[in-house]
Amino acid sequence: MQAPRTRRLRTPRLRTGLRLVAALALTLCLGAGCGDDDAPAGTDAGMDAGGPACTPSGFWCDPGESCDRGGRCDGPGTCVPVPDPCPTPGPDDQVCGCDGAFYPSECTARAAGVDVYFDDEPCTTPAE
Repeated sequence: MQAPRTRRLRTPRLRTGLRLVAALALTLCLGAGCGDDDAPAGTDAGMDAGGPACTPSGFWCDPGESCDRGGRCDGPGTCVPVPDPCPTPGPDDQVCGCDGAFYPSECTARAAGVDVYFDDEPCTTPAE
């Protein structure tokens, strides 16, 4: 009885496939570095408009930054620096945070890591 024939992987195809995977991985890694904010405006696909992206589901900002979602508490946003220290808030600066609490100003909400909710809905926590 004759032993069953096995198919051997063709080494050139395997090498070509590995090269394609490596090239794709390199392209993705290098692509993640685009958006250098030292580049002149308009030359880096709009990254001068803000920092890295953030989402409520897991992409968070670095310390000293806050996720600006443009008033959409459940949507994606852009990491923006928080002024330190925040300017003294005025009487009309009070805002509603995405956590439902009032904050003395947009800056103090962002310093607490909370985005500001821009809508006519009332906050659930009364102002202090």
